[in-house]
Amino acid sequence: MKVNESIYDEKNARLVHDNDVIDRPIKAYATISDLLSPHGTAVTFLKGQRIPLLNKGEKVLYIIMDGYVSYRYFSNDMTLTYAFSPIIIGIMGMFASFSTGFFKAESTVSTLRIDMTTCESVLNSQPHLWRSYAEIISFAFQRLQLRDMTLTKKKTHDIVCSILIELINQPSIVRENITAAQYILDRLPISRSLVMDIISGLKRTNKIEVSKGYLLNVIDL
Repeated sequence: MKVNESIYDEKNARLVHDNDVIDRPIKAYATISDLLSPHGTAVTFLKGQRIPLLNKGEKVLYIIMDGYVSYRYFSNDMTLTYAFSPIIIGIMGMFASFSTGFFKAESTVSTLRIDMTTCESVLNSQPHLWRSYAEIISFAFQRLQLRDMTLTKKKTHDIVCSILIELINQPSIVRENITAAQYILDRLPISRSLVMDIISGLKRTNKIEVSKGYLLNVIDL
């Protein structure tokens, strides 16, 4: 299986959130992806399209071969996180009875779609693969925990700073295609004016570097 790994380097192989760092289970994704790929159907999504987790009434997952997606809540369209190739999306839904959100293509996304029943059969055929599955699920839960830690901070200023740290640790394909303000607004239900005031203050006090709205560097947050 060939995927576009150009957006991944040693830095981006980890999820950095404030002072917490968790390793992305790249090997686990690769192990399962290699075995599932022969069973996949190639599907391409254009930027802005939703990626359905049901096909003809059956649960499916996708191996993201190229591009990246966001996961957004149904209730308010707020962005929880981004997912980049190489990764598998939808795999957490294997045993889930409902979903709180949806995946959306943030660029042109090339995928392989696999039926969930096929995935389960492949894992059952080689039981040691369930460890890789567990590593993927563990990473997803840790990501949610870090997100909750950010949103439960008492001060909006502190939440914005945490989101800016998250942004600077995103691959360049993200940082170069979304302004700092929009990245924050996609994740936090506050006014644009408040976001701009906080960013302006951080820039004025040399806490961050911003050019034409895009975050270039985090100096001291």
